[in-house]
Amino acid sequence: MFLPFSRPGLKPTALKPSPNNPTDSSPSLSLIPAVNFQSFLIRFELLLVKLTSMADLSRFFPIFTLLLLQLSCSGIMTRLANAQAPGQGSWCLPRPSTSDRELMANLIYACNVVNCTATQQGGPCFYPDTLINHASFAMNLYYQKSGANYWNCDFRKTAVIAVTDPSYGECIFEYAQ
Repeated sequence: MFLPFSRPGLKPTALKPSPNNPTDSSPSLSLIPAVNFQSFLIRFELLLVKLTSMADLSRFFPIFTLLLLQLSCSGIMTRLANAQAPGQGSWCLPRPSTSDRELMANLIYACNVVNCTATQQGGPCFYPDTLINHASFAMNLYYQKSGANYWNCDFRKTAVIAVTDPSYGECIFEYAQ
């Protein structure tokens, strides 16, 4: 008999005494090794295709829907994770792995669109005088002034939307509510 969750060549073992207590006479069934949920769904789908005609597959639409949802969730879930509840802010910041060259390109790009005087000497966001600090402020300001949509915080995949306010001292990072 073919079970959708079994692997070829594996069979359930017979009832035998418990390995923890060899003298125990109560039997225990050694189960088939567990497989992950996605593998189970794929095998179940293949079984359904073998057992039913194409006309009968409409009965199993919810199962196919679950499988497709699982396979396509990564992008959807990322956007949902970036969504905020009303009253909470979001900020666009560079990824920690962003190189200095990419940070400089992001800083130049953002400052050509928004006013970055706060990061210049004497401004409230000049210190600490680091590239990542100045790029963080400029990228966030660009993100906020462009509508605070997730696509405004891309910067060639070098930015991420944060839910923790990066403001410090006199340097206030704008945010949309």
